[in-house]
Amino acid sequence: MFQRALISYVNSGGLTKIDFILGLLYPRFVFQKNSKKVISLWQQEEKTDCVSSLNTTIQVSSYRGINPSVLKLITHLKNDLEKDLFGAYLHGSLATQEEINYSDFDALVILKDDVFSDINSISRVGLKLNRLQKVMHEFDSLQHHGWFVLTESMLKNYPNSYFPLELFKYSVSLLPEKGTNFDVHHDSSNTDFKSPFWILSNELLKKLNNNYRPKNTFTLKSFLSEFMLLPSFYLQAKNNMAVYKKESFELARKDFSEPDWLVMDLISEIRKEWYYEISSFQKMLLCNRNAVVRKLGRKFAPNIPSSIEIKLTATVYKAMSSLVLSMQDKLKSS
Repeated sequence: MFQRALISYVNSGGLTKIDFILGLLYPRFVFQKNSKKVISLWQQEEKTDCVSSLNTTIQVSSYRGINPSVLKLITHLKNDLEKDLFGAYLHGSLATQEEINYSDFDALVILKDDVFSDINSISRVGLKLNRLQKVMHEFDSLQHHGWFVLTESMLKNYPNSYFPLELFKYSVSLLPEKGTNFDVHHDSSNTDFKSPFWILSNELLKKLNNNYRPKNTFTLKSFLSEFMLLPSFYLQAKNNMAVYKKESFELARKDFSEPDWLVMDLISEIRKEWYYEISSFQKMLLCNRNAVVRKLGRKFAPNIPSSIEIKLTATVYKAMSSLVLSMQDKLKSS
């Protein structure tokens, strides 16, 4: 409960529906208002080493790329939040310097426990991180998620299903002198690697069975991104261990026939060829600091380019459904 509240707090300031509306006019007030609740939930969290824990040493290198958005974020984190963070990390294609037009901005922050010492501290840090999302949205106007958020005390009982330790192998530090070498305590036997697959696959099937069709580039990217998570989630559920998304495609392919897997290759090609045209008005909405405005902006996101839309035929959507069902069947029989 605490982590869900913390993620919502950092990325929107809001813990209730009314908070999102208040945030339009009084964002600082909303963060201040909810700070007591966040601190209370943090205090209720058990902060002890997990039973039968394994100890894993995490080592990450510093970001060495030249992406302007990443460099801008590094500057802000160092100047405004360095003393409040145990670490800040970039993962995904930006971290490996393989970014393409489809890439989004995947970033994790680990908050120091001291941040939860008083309401002024957590509200200040939450508001600053919230505002820094603008850097992410300016890089990718169709960004469908915000910060990944952990706390220093969570390293003693690490939530491996939320941010698998495997991801740190492909992550880089956004704070060169912080959090590049640390220990994590975790219990792999208690990590639920199966639920994420079943939740995602059932959600996708529900949409596909109801003839869901994305209406613009935002909804299309969100939908395709969910579909492309299936290989890693499938392998995690099958092998009960985390798998890096990029490597999961070739590993999962081996379990399916070429005709079944063809639709995943098609979606991967759309990812590589991804592009769209965006107006200044659309960008203003989609890059707004307020979550309500961004949500509204998604309804006015750029149209799907005809060269991409023509590939998404009824046959393709049927093949997507077939592959999801095939994955479910293989897991049920394993």
